[in-house]
Amino acid sequence: MANPITTRRLLSSVGSFALLVGGPVLAQETQPTADSNTTLEEIVVTARRFAESIQDVPATVSVIDGATISDAGVERAEDFISLTAGVSLVNAAEAGDTQVNIRGINGTRDAESSFAFVMDGILYTNPAAFNREFTALQQIEILKGPQGAIYGRNAAAGAIVVTTRKAGNEFHASGKASYAEDDTLFLNGSVEGPIIEDKLFLRVSADYRETDGFYRNSFQDNRPIVDDFENWNINARLFAEPTDRLSIDTKVRYGEVTAGAITFNAAFEIPALADAFNQPLFFEDVNDHDFVFQASIDPLNKQDALEISSKVDYAFDFGDLTIWSLYSDIDNSFSADGTSGAFGFFTDEQTCQDSTRELFEQGVTLPGPQFLGPTPGFPTSLLGPYTPTTCDGTQFQVRNQSDFSIEARLSGRTMGERLTWGIGGYFLDLKRTVGVNLGIDTGDGVTRELFVPQDQPNPTEQLLHDRFNTNVYAVFGELGYDVTDKFVLSFAGRYDREERTVNNLVPTDALTQFIDFDGPPFTGGAPLNPGLNPLINPEGKIDERNRNFNQFQPKISATYHLTPGLTAFANWGVGFKSGGFNNQAQKPPSIPRSMPSLAAP
Repeated sequence: MANPITTRRLLSSVGSFALLVGGPVLAQETQPTADSNTTLEEIVVTARRFAESIQDVPATVSVIDGATISDAGVERAEDFISLTAGVSLVNAAEAGDTQVNIRGINGTRDAESSFAFVMDGILYTNPAAFNREFTALQQIEILKGPQGAIYGRNAAAGAIVVTTRKAGNEFHASGKASYAEDDTLFLNGSVEGPIIEDKLFLRVSADYRETDGFYRNSFQDNRPIVDDFENWNINARLFAEPTDRLSIDTKVRYGEVTAGAITFNAAFEIPALADAFNQPLFFEDVNDHDFVFQASIDPLNKQDALEISSKVDYAFDFGDLTIWSLYSDIDNSFSADGTSGAFGFFTDEQTCQDSTRELFEQGVTLPGPQFLGPTPGFPTSLLGPYTPTTCDGTQFQVRNQSDFSIEARLSGRTMGERLTWGIGGYFLDLKRTVGVNLGIDTGDGVTRELFVPQDQPNPTEQLLHDRFNTNVYAVFGELGYDVTDKFVLSFAGRYDREERTVNNLVPTDALTQFIDFDGPPFTGGAPLNPGLNPLINPEGKIDERNRNFNQFQPKISATYHLTPGLTAFANWGVGFKSGGFNNQAQKPPSIPRSMPSLAAP
């Protein structure tokens, strides 16, 4: 499948030794002096969970500072990822499916991300959490390479660390409004200031974004129902500093998305047919594809997100204690045209036959190499997915996740600040429901339910529906030692244990009307769930399944400061992403991934 989102994939070569030139950067504004000296500004990052100069970090880090954020108009993830080499993003399926690729390591649909997303010191585990408007941005750090020893599970590709601005003693109100082509509207506003001077501060913000999108549905009178998007959010942040030692940072966000979904076309890659029919479009270069959208169904993507977090920091004489917790509840669903026309599932269904004949008589044409005849089915017609006919069927998909996580970390410096140390623990309780309903398009639109009986419009013809429960326990620690003023050695390690369970929720007595396991021709009478195929599951049931995954993730680093502006570093680490269960919960669970990596600039 092809989609119209342009992605950039710049893969860095892997090496065991890197030179980091940086640290000082030119200030945004400098005053001329008599000797024409240039003012330098140090870049401070939190890539290793504490503030330090970027010159001291033995890792490949891309930093986007506040000035760049402002100049580039960064508001969403795609904005800052487009500024970073070796990183790309694709989000053409739905709002809850944001795939980030870091140095060739990608996420997987219906699985968790391969990178850690950390905002203001809190780790967000829901892949859909990355789809948001970022407000009060202060700095963004993108770490490349395994970061599991520091950030834990699912940081095999790297980490994205976002820092936002807290309210202070000055009252401040701001707003922004913009309008562009395709009826693109963006509004945001914020109010911040002290509730109790020097002690308690509040920031409240809201934003609204709406656009018709770039593409139109040519079958439905060029309506803007392809990649249209509407999103609003309300954010509140209460920051308290009761004493010089104690701070409490509490945040709440609620947001909703209403948008299009499945912004895809099909590109044929069948060289044998290209030769047989002398039709080069059967073996098309996807870079030359002309996107045409003709789906008969108006796609609808809905997302509701609630996040509540709190972070407590306390400074002891011997070290700093940080405890944070996060509750996240994000419901995501979409309905859209299906792909069944390409497989001929509903060739004998009456609505499919009627719509094909009517469209043919109206002179409707399809993008080549597809063609439309008086009846569905090859050789009279050749259909791809998402056509104007009802032969595609419909799809309704649900991905809902709620999770609660908590982490405690104690860190400090000793031996005259030459030894840096840290220890901690982490817990996550994650509940996720995934459902995919393939329905018969009876011409009545999509019923947004996962199971629709045969005697109702848009009945379910195939169904995957599972409930996943995951508990994660982790302990971690790190040590860093300044061997000399220029040479630093550090070690970090983390042990993760994941306990995963899946329950299948598909009715075992519900049968299909057309799709079966030995067609074509498709005569129906098969279980809705492919996992109940009697050839692979003669018992006709799917029991609860569970599996545990364990992994130690070490990381060893060495840093040498050659000059005040030139640093050499080398590191070795292991990233880990656990296995999981297939949606139908019948095949064995997927294999966990752990990968060693050497540092690369």
